[in-house]
Amino acid sequence: MLKFNCQADIDLLIRQNEQVWEEFYNRYKPKIKVWVMNSSNKSSEVEQEDLVAEIITKIWQRIDSFDISKAAMVTWIYKITKNHCIDHWRKASLKYVDIENFEGVDNSNYFNDLNFYSLREVLEEVATEDELKLMYALFYGYNIPDLAKLWNVREGTLYARRYSLQAKLKKA
Repeated sequence: MLKFNCQADIDLLIRQNEQVWEEFYNRYKPKIKVWVMNSSNKSSEVEQEDLVAEIITKIWQRIDSFDISKAAMVTWIYKITKNHCIDHWRKASLKYVDIENFEGVDNSNYFNDLNFYSLREVLEEVATEDELKLMYALFYGYNIPDLAKLWNVREGTLYARRYSLQAKLKKA
């Protein structure tokens, strides 16, 4: 029985020995599944199994980058699992936002929720339509890298729009 705590065991994994991988799979799959289940109770069992399969595939693809002198195998696997789950849930929580139509929200008035009518008036006076959409999206928790992907624009463009709007507001 291998312990996967010495370089010889890791070398067998790197060489993709089937018996070693089967033992690895049988040992670590239950742990990975528990970590995935603990990352979100709202997911279905099928989704959890898919995540476990994706994580094991990722481990298989990256096993040659594992360095036993830096961390224990279980620590390395946990790190991959945690990061994969975070990425998965973050992507799953994103809603599609169309910069042209800004679907999913009331386009008629971006700031119905605000009681600060003077701020709304200033914003509507100084901000372009794209800057208002950006500000509204940021207000609702989107971040610039994700918006850049959703809207198919460069991150720098969105940062420039945000900076431009901030400068206009300081002057107003």
